[in-house]
Amino acid sequence: MASCVVVQTEQMAQQMRTDGVTAPLVLQNGWDFLTTKPFSKEQLQKKIHPASQADSSCAVWKTKNATSDFGVAQPADSYSRYSLAPEVFMYLAMGMPGIAWQNSAVAKLISHNHLGYVIQSLNESEALFSSLNEQTLKELQQRVQGFGRLLRNGFFTRLLLAAVEKSVFKDTWHFEQKLTEQPVGNIHVLSIPETLTYIKEHHASVARFGDGEFEIMKGNDIALQRDNPVLAEKLKEVVSYQSDEKLLICLPDVFADLSKYKDSTQYFWQRRRRNTAELFKGIDTSGVYGSAFISRPYLDLKDHYPSQSYFEQLKDLWYQRDILIVEGKNTRSGEGNDLFADARSIERILCPSTNAFSKLAAIETAIKKFGQHRLVLVMLGPTAKIIVYDLLATNDWLIDIGHIDSEYEWFKLGVSERVKIPHKHTAEIDLDSEELMDNPDFNKQVVLDLSSK
Repeated sequence: MASCVVVQTEQMAQQMRTDGVTAPLVLQNGWDFLTTKPFSKEQLQKKIHPASQADSSCAVWKTKNATSDFGVAQPADSYSRYSLAPEVFMYLAMGMPGIAWQNSAVAKLISHNHLGYVIQSLNESEALFSSLNEQTLKELQQRVQGFGRLLRNGFFTRLLLAAVEKSVFKDTWHFEQKLTEQPVGNIHVLSIPETLTYIKEHHASVARFGDGEFEIMKGNDIALQRDNPVLAEKLKEVVSYQSDEKLLICLPDVFADLSKYKDSTQYFWQRRRRNTAELFKGIDTSGVYGSAFISRPYLDLKDHYPSQSYFEQLKDLWYQRDILIVEGKNTRSGEGNDLFADARSIERILCPSTNAFSKLAAIETAIKKFGQHRLVLVMLGPTAKIIVYDLLATNDWLIDIGHIDSEYEWFKLGVSERVKIPHKHTAEIDLDSEELMDNPDFNKQVVLDLSSK
């Protein structure tokens, strides 16, 4: 009789179908746990906090010193194959790694996201703890606290409500999208793997153009940059550059077949690409262009399977290299994830989160000072293209890498739609009044803060 039935897991959905339920089923996938209790600043302890059968929902919340322990789910039973143990999500929300039982429904979330460990018996805990060094514990705690922030902000509830709306209303409202394929212009764009190979082989600097840059070139504002005629003319100069081994100009791979992208992405570019191609009138487009989507290798694609290899190829660019990240104050790229874990060292220059072009001279001077002998990763929207182009003569290696952090966060979460990443800037959500968390490790990486000068 229901328009929609919410179930916790695939196993539960399969059982309900077997039992004769015919209503649409929507997966919940997880529980949120709303609390303002601070995360523990103590080092993660090699101790376990078992859930109480009688009081599993509040055991840790009421306990003062348990939040630096590992939280163990209630003993496995037949129902745990179908249900998501709420105490595990409580542990994660409190910043505690979870220990789940093998074959339980929650075990996959724990193992796939590296939020704890999966065991068959508590007797395994001694051997498990002996294998964990201090650095592993530190990284695990950071990762779990990052995931915990999502649970404190209603992450699974938001996803669930969106899925329910889609299920309930899909037969009520009908939206027709005509996506007839029409190749546009004489523009050839390399694939993501081809682009990354070219960049690595030639140590080519990169300037990426997307819809934001195209809007500025047309004289329009975008979310994080006001219209600026000087910037618009400079962008037109950069996009006219013929790619070579020093500088690879990258464009969206949208001027031919769009079938690899999700319907919403196809529709977005189907409406814009012909007008975009008009910007290239008078420019020789017979050369090669890299893919601007090296910073978008996940969410817009229909098939997410290749994304893992795309990110691995990206990470290979800075493997065991000293890197300088030039970003907006709220971007905090790589914080709370392992995107740059393989870099030898990281330094950062913080810039204004909006209208970074106003600080162009100061930013370029700082890169000349701090970027020597480093791979420079620039994340400053349209201004990044100008920086890369202006500093070509320095022979430094500069890559305009854009919203890679948001894309990587979504990839690690396995989401199919954009969700807010707490405490830092999130692509396309454009809420840059973030409540930034104090992070001593991040602060040590900052060699210069130009964000408010």
